[in-house]
Amino acid sequence: HEEAVTCLQKVFAKHSSGFGTDSTEENIDRANLQYGEVTYGGMERLYEALELKKDDVFYDLGCGVGKLVLYVALRGAAQRSVGLEVGQRRFLLAE
Repeated sequence: HEEAVTCLQKVFAKHSSGFGTDSTEENIDRANLQYGEVTYGGMERLYEALELKKDDVFYDLGCGVGKLVLYVALRGAAQRSVGLEVGQRRFLLAE
């Protein structure tokens, strides 16, 4: 957990958050683009609760800037870690 968090802190040092207004080309009410983030402590608890195995694929629907997706990938239990984000600004920050 600590190594993954240290890596995340380095990766997201410049853009630490996806908070702020966002948009999409889809016909979605902007009110549905609300955003929240899981804390690093919450990531650890979620990761442990999922009990991922080597053949599992982790999907984060509405992944924001991708912190949880990267965290799961860094922890290494799952075969793949995939994030999907409709908000264009957050998607570009994650890229």
